Amino acid sequence: MSHEELWELLVSHQGEPFYTVKGLPFHYTIRGGELFVDRHSKSITRATVQKAYDRILEFPEEITGPKKLNAFGAPYIWAVFRKFGIVGGGRTKSGEDDSGCEFSHMQENVNND
Repeated sequence: MSHEELWELLVSHQGEPFYTVKGLPFHYTIRGGELFVDRHSKSITRATVQKAYDRILEFPEEITGPKKLNAFGAPYIWAVFRKFGIVGGGRTKSGEDDSGCEFSHMQENVNND
């Protein structure tokens, strides 16, 4: 997936519920080149999201959680990427996947072409 396709995916899913690994719910909106999370007072730039995405593509075995992204807003970026199937699954601390549903299967990875 190209950076442009990733950003279009983010734009198309703004306002939907997402959950951090700790099970905290949040929504985001996009204005220009910034992603605004309702739980956070600062924005996450498009460049930061793209940098995190590039790290996942470059080091897929090493990037196992939000802290490994080494990016501002990592818990939110990770949650969005999990819901889109860009990063691996697993349960949140609340036992739910990022959609808020009980985890019954692993999500398929997004095609990286």
